[in-house]
Amino acid sequence: MGGELVTGLGALRRRKRLLEQEKRVAGWALVLAGTGIGLMVLHAEMLWFLGCKWVLYLLLVKCLITLSTAFLLCLIVVFHAKEVQLLGTALQQQQLPEPSQEAT
Repeated sequence: MGGELVTGLGALRRRKRLLEQEKRVAGWALVLAGTGIGLMVLHAEMLWFLGCKWVLYLLLVKCLITLSTAFLLCLIVVFHAKEVQLLGTALQQQQLPEPSQEAT
C-alpha cells in the first residue's frame, strides 16, 4: 500500500511538472508568433512606403522573420514532445499491475 502511494504521488508530481513546462513553452510560442506577425507587418509597411532605398533593413527584417519562424517550429516540436510525455505518464498509471495480496 505504501509503494502505491509513492508511485501515485511521483506520477502526479511528474505530470504537474510537465504541465508547467508545457504551459511555459506555449507562452513563449505565443510571444514568438506575435513577434513574427509584427515583423511581417513591419516588412510590408517598409516595402510599401520606403521602396528600394532601405534594402539592407528589408533584408534584416526578412532574416528576423525566418529566425522567428524556425524558433517557433522548434517550440511546436517541444510542445508536442511534452504532450507525448504527458500521455505516457497517464498510460503508465493505467498499466500498473494491481498489488497482489498473496506472496508467491
